[in-house]
Amino acid sequence: MIVRFGIEKPSGGTFVADVVVFEDEQGGVVSDCLNLPGCVSQGGTADEALENAKDGAIGYLTSLEKHHEAIPTQPAPPCSDDEQEEPPQIRCLDCGRELRPEDPTCPTCGSRNRHVTAVEHVHMLEMTKTKQKTSAFRDFKVKQKLGEKLAGQSGRPAREFLILDKAKNLKCHVVAEKGESCRWRLVHFEICPLDPSDPITSVPAGGTLPFEIDACTEKHVVLRGTQPPHARLTVPRGVPSLGCARLLFAYAGLLPWDFGRLLLTVHST
Repeated sequence: MIVRFGIEKPSGGTFVADVVVFEDEQGGVVSDCLNLPGCVSQGGTADEALENAKDGAIGYLTSLEKHHEAIPTQPAPPCSDDEQEEPPQIRCLDCGRELRPEDPTCPTCGSRNRHVTAVEHVHMLEMTKTKQKTSAFRDFKVKQKLGEKLAGQSGRPAREFLILDKAKNLKCHVVAEKGESCRWRLVHFEICPLDPSDPITSVPAGGTLPFEIDACTEKHVVLRGTQPPHARLTVPRGVPSLGCARLLFAYAGLLPWDFGRLLLTVHST
């Protein structure tokens, strides 16, 4: 269902927003403002989701006017799942040698070809160094699995990011699966306390990320891209639902570990 309504801009005048609302598979309703890419919200009912969408859109417009950027006037074209992407350069997860997708094993070390891109291999090396340097590793665990069968029984390549921190009573788990159209789709998202009887004490710092907090409203945090064209995301306060997180993941265009760290940063505000 698409709903069109007017929103009063912070500087005056009216902005006409086209918002699509749909039911989340885990319950509740998700909203997506078509002419403000990345303006996503959620609610228990359609009316609540639309009301929250207005709050998110006000924060989005505030961020645009703050930096004297043009306000979109036409709905953004929806992304098509039929669009094919070029296959990425892949490397062996164990030795880093460049491979072809059809290679069953690595010619150098003989390990199974798990379709790991060059960027993923760099992340894997960084994580290895982090694990070696981290003290009391039993109480703090960060895991990245790349190119493995993680998402249900589909057998498709998947990426996983997991933080288990006993000291902060924190669990963050993000899993993305590669679909038939070569696009990565969020299939699992979770931020919760390890011990449900106690709250999360604190959230680890997000480090360097391609987004920064630019504006805040009562119900949303607006993130602005640090590099042109300065994309924006409106993230609901608290923990987004799977449907809402899935839209944010698609708009952000980040790897699961960066997306997880990004939402942890928002969660700490």
